[in-house]
Amino acid sequence: MSFYQRLMVPHIFGVILVTTLFCSAVDAKTPSDIEIVESKEVSSSVISALQQHDNREVIIVFDESQLLTLGIVNTYGKRSDKIQIMSELNASNLPHEEKLIRKKALRQVGKKIILQKLNSDDYEKILDYDHLPLVFARLKSHNALSTLLAQIGVEGVYENVENIQPILSSSLPAIGQPIIPPKGWEGAGTTVAVLDTGIQVSNAAFGNCIGRIGASGCKIAIASGVNGIIDDYNSHGTNVSAIVLGVAPGARIASYNVFGTSSNANTSDILNGINWAIANKSLYKIVAVNMSLGVPNMGYLSICSGLGFDAAFSSLRSYGINPVVAAGNDGFNSGISWPACTSGATRVGAVSDGGVRAGFSNIANFLSLMAPGINVTAGGITMSGTSQATPHVSGAIASIIPKYPFDSVDQLLNRLKTSGRSVYWGSGSPSYNVRSINLSQFRSLYGDEMPDLFAFGSQIDVERNVWVESDFITPMGYQVAAPVTIDGGEYSINGTSYTFSPGQLLPGNSIKVRLRSSSQYATTTSLSINIGGQLSNFAVKTKPNFGAVNVILQLLNN
Repeated sequence: MSFYQRLMVPHIFGVILVTTLFCSAVDAKTPSDIEIVESKEVSSSVISALQQHDNREVIIVFDESQLLTLGIVNTYGKRSDKIQIMSELNASNLPHEEKLIRKKALRQVGKKIILQKLNSDDYEKILDYDHLPLVFARLKSHNALSTLLAQIGVEGVYENVENIQPILSSSLPAIGQPIIPPKGWEGAGTTVAVLDTGIQVSNAAFGNCIGRIGASGCKIAIASGVNGIIDDYNSHGTNVSAIVLGVAPGARIASYNVFGTSSNANTSDILNGINWAIANKSLYKIVAVNMSLGVPNMGYLSICSGLGFDAAFSSLRSYGINPVVAAGNDGFNSGISWPACTSGATRVGAVSDGGVRAGFSNIANFLSLMAPGINVTAGGITMSGTSQATPHVSGAIASIIPKYPFDSVDQLLNRLKTSGRSVYWGSGSPSYNVRSINLSQFRSLYGDEMPDLFAFGSQIDVERNVWVESDFITPMGYQVAAPVTIDGGEYSINGTSYTFSPGQLLPGNSIKVRLRSSSQYATTTSLSINIGGQLSNFAVKTKPNFGAVNVILQLLNN
């Protein structure tokens, strides 16, 4: 038989460590009969409620590697197949998107296998986060919790926290971003997901969006929320979204209302918003998830874990999405609120436009960045708080990522940290090695990798179904290595072998492109190439069918 023993350990939100024990026999009575299998985390409130025979809504957190192993074992019969698929999942040559798709399928199989162990009378699945190693469920008995904790693939069971609140505080000059950013620094083609109180679709900051979300002229790419509610009940989400677009006017917003019409949000809805952002990543090119929210009056002295958010943030990062979270407004000198304290978060504190730490801002030695958060006006709304500092960072990420499309989440974050300006911490405040973002210094430090306009031209009357090359060109006007991507053809740098894979072009290097012509007569084909954010095309057109033309002329002459 299996059972569990509780060991009281101070942790986030009254979480305790539960050590799962295995008894070798039903009547085991001696310590030698008991084997400690593993330790799990469980919210004390969950245990208390189930002991009193009350139902409890919980977040079940699974071990990602165990889920994948279960999925592989139950999907592939032969040992060689299992080894091969695991090797493929870790192979460096397998496209990243393909790895994520395979892992998602295997993860879901693993979840299903574990949850099948539960008696249907003791358990109800409310929501399965298909992009995360998490499930939102209702436990109806102590037996259900015991069964869950006995499964090797379960890491912990946490309460569905319901008192998460929005964190509320001319800022563009303070971060070195002009109202009209330099070409290529507008965030064009990117989207920031804002998990907040919703969005005012009619607000002029978002363009012409009434009945036209996702359409041209509207900067709201998509909007959803708890129970389908997208409207903003208190303007907080609208202000936050407008700040993002103030920093990155070429970006768009994916708004998810995690509050509904309430002043509080809960973990299950925020996790669903994160899952929603991952699901829409590819379609809308989501680069950051902005979370200007947290639990007030709680500060953590070091990086925290639990409640499923460390797993959720890890999943966001694996998809190239930066989780940007407000540090909180309690004025703590050495503490960060939750969920900003969670491992994997980019934690943002607030400064004045002059770079002085805002007195309300939580700070700690593991704070990531700071940004303006006092009396920030956006969307015609003025607010103060780390809530307002956070979208400055999300907007900054959107504005620079088109210039550095191959950077990881950490690489891009380190660029922002390195290029930031010093913070004046003020009297009585500790001094930490944390900087406030400054995009002007960023551009000065890392240089401009967008070349001047260039063109490969076009060719006509080419043969059918042959490779057609352009001439070499040497783009000018950029100072650092420029990323190169191509669609529809191949490129060669300085005469090296042709490739279609992403690469880099150094200043002074020459590049040419090629593509295969159509197999049809008088047909145009083209490719597009992006060098440091500057786009160009190369087109070729096959020659007409002169044989058919001659036949027609002969018929006309007869």
